[in-house]
Amino acid sequence: MSRLIDAGAPPTSPTSSRLGAAFFILLALTPNIPYIKLPGIGLALNDFPPILAVICGMLAVAARYRRGETLPVTPVALLTGQIALIAAASAVANGLVPNDFLAGPTRWIETTLIIGLAFILGTDRELRSMFLRVAVVAAAVNALFGLGAWIVRWEGPYYLGIQNFERYQVLYGVFPGRITGTLGIPSNGSGALFALMLPIAAGYALGAKDRASRWRWLAVTALFAVALVLTFSRVPLVLGVVSVVVLLAIRLKPSVALTAAVAFVVIVLASPLRDRFAGDDNDRLRLWATAVNMTRDNLFFGVGPDQYFDALPEYAVTRFGVANNTAHNSVLEAAATLGIFAGILLTVAIICSLAWLPTAARLSRSRPEVFAAWLGLFGFVIASFTINYFFWPQLGILYWALAMALSRWTPSAVTEPDRVAAPTEVPVEVRRGLTASRR
Repeated sequence: MSRLIDAGAPPTSPTSSRLGAAFFILLALTPNIPYIKLPGIGLALNDFPPILAVICGMLAVAARYRRGETLPVTPVALLTGQIALIAAASAVANGLVPNDFLAGPTRWIETTLIIGLAFILGTDRELRSMFLRVAVVAAAVNALFGLGAWIVRWEGPYYLGIQNFERYQVLYGVFPGRITGTLGIPSNGSGALFALMLPIAAGYALGAKDRASRWRWLAVTALFAVALVLTFSRVPLVLGVVSVVVLLAIRLKPSVALTAAVAFVVIVLASPLRDRFAGDDNDRLRLWATAVNMTRDNLFFGVGPDQYFDALPEYAVTRFGVANNTAHNSVLEAAATLGIFAGILLTVAIICSLAWLPTAARLSRSRPEVFAAWLGLFGFVIASFTINYFFWPQLGILYWALAMALSRWTPSAVTEPDRVAAPTEVPVEVRRGLTASRR
């Protein structure tokens, strides 16, 4: 279906193109907007970009529909739509107040709309290319902000700037803190964003057509690498580096990839990162056990959307220790709060969203940044099993939109130029022929 749409869709109207661009730009900016609660309305500042994006996207799709374009449906949207229905049933079954619907059904409806809109608008090569670049640049600004905050030791409200190291005895007093940037969530969130964007920036550097572009993208890659290290987030750091190593092995030579891997291991062993990897306590077993027990006792409807902490005291004590946090696993979080079927549907949706690996692999030469994006998204998924990234809207929305838009690449499409000539533009060869005939 995507191959047919890429090759045969009518030219996009200027209005639809502008609305589509606004849709993708707003989504690219979402993870980089500070989380600042707005009193009285139950929303935060970073809730508005995705809301505006949905409005722009729906208007863009409506314009395409009026022009007779085919509007395909992705199975991922159908799956997340079912999760939204399950979340509504969970809220009703648990007798939650209307405000709790914002954390459950409403969030998943918004996610479903973004998935569907990104899949439809992703047929435009210019829009999906722009989306990927803007997402990387916006994240680079976030990394630069976080690095600046780390240098000046600024710890702001709502997880702005850096987060102090009092919890991490092996690092406290050695470093001023961990980068959190502007995500409004703990440093693990910044680590996930930088790990996702690190291989993409490296892909752009590998695919650059001139030396100046290559050096610019190498600088962005280095910025993400430094910022990722300074988040001191173990799983994102490993997955970000592994993604780059795999990209180098496939795009360049295995020896280059091996050198990069060895360099990373040496840096870890020769720096305080060694203590962060080996010295700090890991509480995942107790957190996962709590989520499993919570799901077992509330099998079909969970404990209710956004009710994990309310139910936690009853299940905190496990044979692995006492849990004091969320499930730190996206699937277990879904199962514990919404029920077992929500956990199953989320797992299937994630697998379907990554099903474009064969296409991505064939693009590793012509579009290394697209293949790198798949590697980054795959790393994000692996990391989501150690923390509930899909329940952090800033990150989950970006993942779904990138996965859906970039899945529309086809090997046949990369041979065509990214810029499609306007219908009224006369090709150069035709103009030359007309000039010769007049002579």
